[in-house]
Amino acid sequence: MRAPDAAVGRSAEDRLAGLAVPPGSLGRLGELGVWLASCQGVVPPTAPTNVRLAIFAGDHGVAAYGVSAFPPAITGAMVGTFRAGRAGVSALARAHDV
Repeated sequence: MRAPDAAVGRSAEDRLAGLAVPPGSLGRLGELGVWLASCQGVVPPTAPTNVRLAIFAGDHGVAAYGVSAFPPAITGAMVGTFRAGRAGVSALARAHDV
């Protein structure tokens, strides 16, 4: 992968802004698409191949400081959802044979 090309990045941002989705509705996925296009030098970017997914989960004392998005009690339920294949990431993985 090469260094991001700023001009291609601007083209990718323009394309993203022209899509029929509310601004920001793709979250970080939109930013990632712009970055990928700028690194590949082409808009739209070429779909990645040989993709893998790894999910990590754990509880530790830092959640007590209010810096975590979810309380420790939710971790088990989230892991169960991942294992059952019912999480959003699971649907994306299935749709793309990941």
